[in-house]
Amino acid sequence: MKRIKGGFTLIEVSLFLAITGLLFLGVTIGVQNSIFQQRYNDSVQNFVEFLRSAYSKTENVQGTNDGGNTKKAIYGKLITFGENNSDDIFMYDVIGYAKCEGSFDATIEALKDCKAEVIEDGSIIGQAESYNPRWSAAIQDTNGDLYKGAILITRHPQSGTIYTFVMPNNTVEVSQGKGLNKLLDSFSIESGPVNFCVNPNGNTKDSGTRANVRIEQGARNTSGVEIVPDDDNKCVEKQ
Repeated sequence: MKRIKGGFTLIEVSLFLAITGLLFLGVTIGVQNSIFQQRYNDSVQNFVEFLRSAYSKTENVQGTNDGGNTKKAIYGKLITFGENNSDDIFMYDVIGYAKCEGSFDATIEALKDCKAEVIEDGSIIGQAESYNPRWSAAIQDTNGDLYKGAILITRHPQSGTIYTFVMPNNTVEVSQGKGLNKLLDSFSIESGPVNFCVNPNGNTKDSGTRANVRIEQGARNTSGVEIVPDDDNKCVEKQ
């Protein structure tokens, strides 16, 4: 008579389930980490492209397209961070007179001569677009606070040369009807580059992985915006 072989013991079944569960958990965690990293990389790259788009939109002086009226021109973009003490990020058209006296002066003075503005009679006179970092990332300063300030990327009204100006630790409250012209003297290209820290965990004080996106003050094209290598990252604590 043939002897019938017995099945698996309870210990063997338990051991099999435990090993299978651990393998499944490891794969799941690995996939989740991979998805998180891909999303984070996407949010960093998308922020870089947002900043670079301001240069591409500034390269050519454009009419305001207001029914054929060519008296005014779009000279560049104003990017504001933290209007109304929030995490809002906006990009506005900078519009001034297409022909104006004194436009051979330095860029800021020339913009003032050309009455450069983003609002007129309390209303926005050009295009305004909002920006939200992808995947709930937050744009912070190197201290871990939401970045607050303004970036002005503009052409010189006469020469057409593009310059980048910065107003750190303060912003232009366009939504409150505060204009640009009276604040132009507050912008500077003298205080070095601006370091944005992209926090994948939202607006927290997390000092772990935060990508450093840098924009050079005075930059004249998209090459002034870069993702900083790890060895020069200003957004992580050095051990």
